[in-house]
Amino acid sequence: MSHIVIILISIILLLFFGVFLLFIIRYTKSVIRHNKELHKIELETEIFKRTEIIKTQEAEIRRIGNNIHDDIGPTLMAIKMKTNRLIRELGKPNDQHIELLGMIQNCIQDVRGISHSLYPQTLESLGLEDAIADLAERIHNDHNIEVNYKFEPKFGSLPPASELALYRIIQEFCNNSIKHSECDEIRLLLDKVDHLHFINLADNGTGFDVDHNQRGLGLKSMKMRAELGDFDFKLKSDSTGTYIELKARFRHEH
Repeated sequence: MSHIVIILISIILLLFFGVFLLFIIRYTKSVIRHNKELHKIELETEIFKRTEIIKTQEAEIRRIGNNIHDDIGPTLMAIKMKTNRLIRELGKPNDQHIELLGMIQNCIQDVRGISHSLYPQTLESLGLEDAIADLAERIHNDHNIEVNYKFEPKFGSLPPASELALYRIIQEFCNNSIKHSECDEIRLLLDKVDHLHFINLADNGTGFDVDHNQRGLGLKSMKMRAELGDFDFKLKSDSTGTYIELKARFRHEH
């Protein structure tokens, strides 16, 4: 009889520990699942915040760029015209008059350059290819750096948000190359294979240590814009130059 009682107690204890173990396993899985969902929500919230920050920045940049283009630009042109008229009324212009007109013209060019940098109206009106062509021409004229770009026709167009993000990445890459790399050439390739868009950006400058770089803000900005534009981002840099590869696969063609 005592053996039967011992066996029954043992069975009950085994069942109890089995149920307890099953509870622990289910509870652990539940905690893991909850943590994953929480992490996903936090990630989505962070991405949403970044997206909203970028949208706000772009809206403000566009407003400032338009104000410069619509208000300051015409004002400078009016100043130039009135100065021209005053100089003609004074008679033959001297060297100081010519220098003054040159300074005003340089100021007008600078304002146009700032306006284009703040908000590329060419991108909105004519598209990505023409905006890149305009950027390449300005870099060559202002810095004497060749920007060789190849825009394959099959690349087509992207969703507006991704297109703007891509232009900003290209713009930031070029600015970094001009400021830091001592390069004399920048190469851009935009192509598409099947449904995969890929973009290669490269310069022939001195390169930098990716792990201990001094270009933190620019690099973070490019990575953030790549993430928001749905691009995979890969960076390499060595003594032969700096190279960025972007890839994206969009569900719908534009």
